[in-house]
Amino acid sequence: MNPHGVGVLSLDPVTNLKYHFVVTTTIITRVCRQYGMEPEQAFRLNDFYIRKLNGLHIEQDVCRLHDKMVIDYAEKMRKHHRGSSNSWHINACKAYIYSHIKERITVEDRANAPGVSPSYLSRLFKKKTGVSVGAYIHSRRIDMVKNLLRFSNDSMIDIADRLAFSLQCHFIQQLREVVGMTPKKVPIHILYG
Repeated sequence: MNPHGVGVLSLDPVTNLKYHFVVTTTIITRVCRQYGMEPEQAFRLNDFYIRKLNGLHIEQDVCRLHDKMVIDYAEKMRKHHRGSSNSWHINACKAYIYSHIKERITVEDRANAPGVSPSYLSRLFKKKTGVSVGAYIHSRRIDMVKNLLRFSNDSMIDIADRLAFSLQCHFIQQLREVVGMTPKKVPIHILYG
């Protein structure tokens, strides 16, 4: 054991703390996901703190970031549980959508994930979130399109296929509705402004 109370994964004390930080962040992300945190939010936090960790070279800085990360996750979970009007069914549906966003998702698929009827899930989802399940899926897919346009060299056809858009023209029309222009004309600042 070292003075910080963690096992030794590296003889370099800073590297050792960084390894434990990554393990802790991964476990916290998994637990928060299991208890209702949106997958995108959980993974975004995970990525944020690991990127911050990369620039640290002093033990005390790693320890401070660790404490800040744990408090940040805990605060977000507290807000989620205090202000969340989402039921387990809604969270299960969102998790299913997140896991299958690259596939064509039917009404039956979305409802089978939480184990309820499609009509009940549709009414509940709209009541609790303010948007329809279809609009939620559409929004998640458009977010993914924005990421692919920004970070990949894939063609519009490849992106449309990867995200289960039935036709390239449907894909272009949906992106135009969201950002007001076609994929080829979308500047980076509009995607992430």
